[in-house]
Amino acid sequence: MISRLLSAVLLMGGVVPAVVANESVAAVEVVAQTHEATTPAHRNQIRWWKHRHAQKLQAAKTAKCDILFVGDSITQMWERHGAKVWQKYYGDRNAFNIGYSGDQTQHVLWRLDQGEMDHFKPKVAVLMIGTNNTGHQKNWTAQKVADGVRAIIGRIHAKSPDTEVLLLAVFPRGATADDPMRVRNDEINALIQSYGELDKVHFLDLAPKFLDAEGNLPKSVMPDLLHPHAAGYEIWADAMEPTLQRLLEVSKAPGAALNSAVVPVPKLENDFYDWYQRHDEVKALAAEGNPELVFIGDSITHMFGGEPKSRIARGAQVWGEFYQPRNTINLGFGWDRTQNMLWRIENGEFDGLKPKVAVVMAGTNNLTGTQNARANTPEEIFEGVEAICTAIHQRSPDTEIVLIGVLPRLQAEMNPKIQKLNGLIEGLDAQSKITVLNLWDRFCDPSGEVNKALFQDAVHPNAAGYRVWAEAMEPTLEQLLQ
Repeated sequence: MISRLLSAVLLMGGVVPAVVANESVAAVEVVAQTHEATTPAHRNQIRWWKHRHAQKLQAAKTAKCDILFVGDSITQMWERHGAKVWQKYYGDRNAFNIGYSGDQTQHVLWRLDQGEMDHFKPKVAVLMIGTNNTGHQKNWTAQKVADGVRAIIGRIHAKSPDTEVLLLAVFPRGATADDPMRVRNDEINALIQSYGELDKVHFLDLAPKFLDAEGNLPKSVMPDLLHPHAAGYEIWADAMEPTLQRLLEVSKAPGAALNSAVVPVPKLENDFYDWYQRHDEVKALAAEGNPELVFIGDSITHMFGGEPKSRIARGAQVWGEFYQPRNTINLGFGWDRTQNMLWRIENGEFDGLKPKVAVVMAGTNNLTGTQNARANTPEEIFEGVEAICTAIHQRSPDTEIVLIGVLPRLQAEMNPKIQKLNGLIEGLDAQSKITVLNLWDRFCDPSGEVNKALFQDAVHPNAAGYRVWAEAMEPTLEQLLQ
């Protein structure tokens, strides 16, 4: 009955209105059942699918995302038939597309579980999925497919609770209203419409915009009676725009403003060592015995020396004099940004450790953007550094943190940003169990210029530079290690 009513609305030529979630009204609790449509499944046996997933994971690391499109081939082909329309409507709006041809609900769930949204907290997620469940799973009920849609909504909100989900009715397919596939999609839509009553979920049925007065689907809109061409994508974007614009305005999700410096991620860049092997070595050392002193940082810390051993250790002699007798572990990793250090702390490197002192220097690599991660502002990097200190104290509340300001660079154009960052970091000195040391002047000559004699290259100290660091920090360490 509900399906026939929905079809009747379509024939009247009107858009089924969005059911807008109202936070003053308790959300309808719809629990997705566990079955094939709600159980994540990959399609890695298909080469292009596996390759697209890898590409999207890589692109997501640097992309800014206010609008996330989630779906199947109809969504994917925004990149082909809808490319000009996409550029017109979304080209300058930080939109990101994770539609995959042939995907069903279970495949979308797998991709979300495997990280395609991990770098995003989009303001709006546009979701349309289910037509391939209809086409390829003819023995599945509409309820089973609707359960899969509900599970995807849950997954999106688990990763980004403030994202507004714009749930689109599955587009019409087949030439006429009595086409069996169209009827099945209508049955799914009649069920998922109720999800618009959930908090931060908004249902919108655009079907009437694609159909003629008799309820037929013109080939000028969808030549194969399933996938829109350019005219169809124009209809889609135009009809969705008022709702999308309103949701972008009310959304409390950070979207493109998300600070990547505080989102924990594993290895991003290749360097002179095996990142994951070093991670395992650090955890093994931590399990052997509780050190009284740990260093946490990037390549500047990594190349200081100590354990785990490093192929490059320019400060090894200095390390041996000052830190070898103190049972010290070096948690410095070349090319790490703050987000990498946060991931390492959250993934076992600090588990069980209760050092008296943790020496932290972090942030210089966040100033440099690559294809794997964007550059961060000093304000964003500061939040990352602060998050590292918080993560340490969550695991070892009594540890004293010696927070070292970022060292100057021989690249003069970088130093104003570093000095701004260090100014922000100095504010943390007022917090309990954090002592900030700014070594900037120690690495400059009497004229205020960066002392080239203390650097191996534009960023990394040489042996003399490491001695300057150790000697400047020693009085503080002696006091805190008593």
